[in-house]
Amino acid sequence: MGDDGSRLDRELMELLNEVRVVLPGLSVLFAFLLTVPFTNRFTDLDRGQRGVFFTLFLFTFVSMLLLKAPSAYHRLRFRERDKEALMRYANVCTIAGIASTGIAFSLAIFLATSMVFGNLPAWIASGTAAAMTLVLWFAVPIARKVT
Repeated sequence: MGDDGSRLDRELMELLNEVRVVLPGLSVLFAFLLTVPFTNRFTDLDRGQRGVFFTLFLFTFVSMLLLKAPSAYHRLRFRERDKEALMRYANVCTIAGIASTGIAFSLAIFLATSMVFGNLPAWIASGTAAAMTLVLWFAVPIARKVT
């Protein structure tokens, strides 16, 4: 397993380092979202904004769940010589977690912008954020793979 084992170890470390970059921001967002319903301004949200808030809250949770799943898998299957399966699982979870994070960030931009400037600027800001996320996080790497 020599070279394959070294490659898998390196790939696992790369993946864990990538996830470490995303998790602190997500953790801060999630912690903040847990406090929002208990603030005075929460009652100012209309029904649509509350729906966006709840969706944002759920996508943030799902992002954290997906991005932490490889660590749980690794701990539960430690020393079972299952790194190839771990890497396949971790890759899928990480890509899904990154997608979910992009949606959560776009929803956060919508909610904050709608509170300050109204829904039309919020749609423009969050749509722009979603498009930028899609291009930078997905389209560029996929286009590079195709070429």
